[in-house]
Amino acid sequence: MQSIKNRRIFITILISYLFMLIVPLIVLIISYHSFTANTVRQAGKSTVHILNHTQQIMNENFKNIEHMMLRLTQEPLVQQFLTAGKQLDKHNKYDLSRLIELLNRTKSQNKSIKAIYIYYNRSDMVVTDSTRFDKDSFYTEHGFGQEKSLESWKQKLASPHTLEYVPATLNDTETRTSSIALMQSINLYPNQESYANIEFLMDTSELLALMENAFSNGSGSVYLINATTDQLLLASRDKQLESNFSIDHLKTMNVAANSYTQQDDTLIFHVQNESFNKKLMAVIPFEYIAKQAAIGKTSFTFLLTFMIVGSLFIAYLLASLSYKPVKNMVQRLKTIVQAENSDTKIEKNELDFIATVAEQGWLQKRERELLLQQQIPVVRNQMLIQLLQNKAVHTHAASLNSVGVHFEHDSFQCLLIHIDEFAEITWGERNLTKFAIGNILEHLLQPYYPSPLIDLQINRIAFLLNVPTTKPLELANLITTCTQGSEFISDKYKSKITITIGGLQQNFDGAAISYQEAVKTMEYCLFRGLDTVTAFEQTTADHSQTNYYYPPKLELMLIHAINKGDNKRTNELLDEIFAHNEQQSNRHLSLSIIRYFYFELMGTGLNILNTISVPMEDVFEQSNNPYEQLLTCESIDQMKQVLRRIFEQLCNYMEEQKKGRSLNNAEKMITYLQENFNNSEMSLNLLADVFQLHAAYVSNMLKEQTGRNFVDILQELRIQEAKRLLTESNETLQIIAEKIGYSNNVVMSRNFKKLVHMTPGEYRNTYKQKTSDLS
Repeated sequence: MQSIKNRRIFITILISYLFMLIVPLIVLIISYHSFTANTVRQAGKSTVHILNHTQQIMNENFKNIEHMMLRLTQEPLVQQFLTAGKQLDKHNKYDLSRLIELLNRTKSQNKSIKAIYIYYNRSDMVVTDSTRFDKDSFYTEHGFGQEKSLESWKQKLASPHTLEYVPATLNDTETRTSSIALMQSINLYPNQESYANIEFLMDTSELLALMENAFSNGSGSVYLINATTDQLLLASRDKQLESNFSIDHLKTMNVAANSYTQQDDTLIFHVQNESFNKKLMAVIPFEYIAKQAAIGKTSFTFLLTFMIVGSLFIAYLLASLSYKPVKNMVQRLKTIVQAENSDTKIEKNELDFIATVAEQGWLQKRERELLLQQQIPVVRNQMLIQLLQNKAVHTHAASLNSVGVHFEHDSFQCLLIHIDEFAEITWGERNLTKFAIGNILEHLLQPYYPSPLIDLQINRIAFLLNVPTTKPLELANLITTCTQGSEFISDKYKSKITITIGGLQQNFDGAAISYQEAVKTMEYCLFRGLDTVTAFEQTTADHSQTNYYYPPKLELMLIHAINKGDNKRTNELLDEIFAHNEQQSNRHLSLSIIRYFYFELMGTGLNILNTISVPMEDVFEQSNNPYEQLLTCESIDQMKQVLRRIFEQLCNYMEEQKKGRSLNNAEKMITYLQENFNNSEMSLNLLADVFQLHAAYVSNMLKEQTGRNFVDILQELRIQEAKRLLTESNETLQIIAEKIGYSNNVVMSRNFKKLVHMTPGEYRNTYKQKTSDLS
């Protein structure tokens, strides 16, 4: 008993699996009762479907025979004897033999047709597929039809018929078999008496086989009935069943089409198609369905027994498999607990032991969570700093949400606060003062927008305003709010602060840009003076009102020099600009204005990259960002050196691009001349127009890249072609000159002698002499 108590986990798992496996057993029992109830319905539907399929096959065969009969009635040979008398002339006898042959051919076209005969009223003769009879002898010899008297048979022949199916008897040599006759009257004119009747006698053996196969167990009867006359045409009978259930009783029953009904111990089926004037009725014993249900019951009993035994085995197996990792886990936990503290009491009961370990684990997890909560502000601050520095932007949204920072809008504006002076306090009190200053400003900004506080340095913090694009705060109001906070802090904590405001930017990339603008504005304030509230827009406005020397003409000259890659000329222009502004600086230019002027000067060079759509990273390495280099400068001389280095890199880049373009253009021009040197109007101006360049530029580029001028290249191509034509053809010099682009052979001869050092005629004779010597 104690062992079972200690293994309560295994017992619980085993009972759980047993309960789980009871569900399929209940489902099986319910399914069996449902199966028993549905067996009759499914058998009925299945039988109706089988009979429908059987009827479709019969219908196709009957339609084929009907079409054959209708075609036969239209045959001229058939209609030729409608008005013929009893005496036939030679011509009629010949046509009669052709008619018999036609009937024989028609019969051979469908194996279901056993005999064809036509009864002509006027001539009182019967024509079959083998010979001609008079009516009395035909009846005596063949006895077609089911009528017992000659008179009734004659009356049937004289009656009109329209594709009428009647039961018939087929007489062979020794036997009489049931058959179906299809009858059709032939008229000369509509609505008049029939002149003849055609009858097809069908072999019903295939139809009987089809009807018998409707029930594979051989139990049941199938009847084919003429729906119009209610005559029984064909039957596949179960004699034992028919003795208790007559066909006359079947005809009187009112069973809906394509359905079935149950009467006593019998199921009665009725299948009929609207386009098929015959119906199939079937009778099967109900015990056939009961046998199927009995088979299902036996299967169910076997399956239920199997599932009970299998369920017990599977439940035990699954419980063992599920309990094994629990047992192993408990064993490992016991080993760990004993290794940590050998004096610890180990609970024998597995559940009690797991509960104890879980409780201790939860307490340890709670301690770790408390420690993590204490670290979240630090982590959040570091992530916001990375956002301002534009690092790992793609992880910001999800990561910031995890530490409690949520941005609802796509626009950002950065506020940078520099604590200029602290009161005479300790470092710890400084941190408390900075914390208090941050809380005050956060409280002032909170009514406008969410603005998380970011601790940057010992004397610098930042706020990142999340601004709705549809409702931005006016800059004047923001400056007023910041000024109020600055004045309050100055009075309360005896500390002075400088606040700078970046521009309103979009997305996380824009947040980093706004921060950089705030940093630049702070640099501006450090030159201009502290204890202020300044927006980036104001610094650009101050910059636009400066009076430094940088005329547009000089800027264009500098852009032109950089575009050419002329580093020497660029340095000369920089020297001129530096010298002129240093003279002004001695009189009235402030240090901050000079600093902003140098930023504008650098912008001139970088705008060239924007104009030609070249990313700045293609020219400068990430560690050599021009703005960062200029921001880190502590003196004007350092700024000059950085500017010269930046402009030198730009000139080198433009020079490399220029060489690449020139070489590419030169190759294209040489290819164009090789294809068009025979143009008599070819000139340097024409080539320049084709490539949309200046003629002088084309001439210099060709000279620089190939070492030859345009005329030399053109003449060499033409003379080279002239040499080929002189050796490979006997054309005159004038024709050759016109082919290679010269107006006459005199000019060609002069240029030819200049390059080859002999006349065209001498060149041709020399070549012929060498050829004859070799031969």
